[in-house]
Amino acid sequence: MDNDDILKKCDYVCEQPLTTEEGFINPAAINELTAAINNIPPTHERLAGDPEWSEKRWTHWRHIVGALAYWAIRNISDDYSEKNNDGDWVNVFAHDSPIYPPGLEKIIGYVGTCLRKKSDTEDVMGKFGFIELSLCDINRMLHDFLMDQDMSIFDGWNTEEIMGKHWLDLDALLHNVCLTIRDERRDDARFEAEFRKEHGSLPGEEDR
Repeated sequence: MDNDDILKKCDYVCEQPLTTEEGFINPAAINELTAAINNIPPTHERLAGDPEWSEKRWTHWRHIVGALAYWAIRNISDDYSEKNNDGDWVNVFAHDSPIYPPGLEKIIGYVGTCLRKKSDTEDVMGKFGFIELSLCDINRMLHDFLMDQDMSIFDGWNTEEIMGKHWLDLDALLHNVCLTIRDERRDDARFEAEFRKEHGSLPGEEDR
């Protein structure tokens, strides 16, 4: 799939009216939008042509695992929408939302083990736990580890059976992990630019 095809999938216009003539939400529109959302390509395909997302940089495996744990908790919403007795959609605040997704420690341990193995190389940076990855590489690996392996614990975070009304969008979760790494890289780039402006070069650059 090339970038033009990906953009066409993301640039979607709903054919069904969002509301009925009576002013209620149109179920046909909801079904259409749900199908369209499910058809959106994952981040590593959608942003493959973006230079910022395709540039490989050294990333410590703990930064990726830490971002995954952060967003697994942060993405849980304490409120949700449901229909009241009049058939209107209302926002409900719940005090029984999970503190964290069940099995989070197992997922973190599994992903951490997979990433640490990838960093265990003869390269100097690898010996210190770093892996040379693009943001798309990170997203693709997380998909490979978690969404393409029939991981029942991880898949359960997207179900009401496990998470109640507070189920997680798993694609959004993995995308947010990459956004955290992206923002860290931007901060690093700003710091390096300011340091070079003031001091001429970073420590050790003269020896390269």
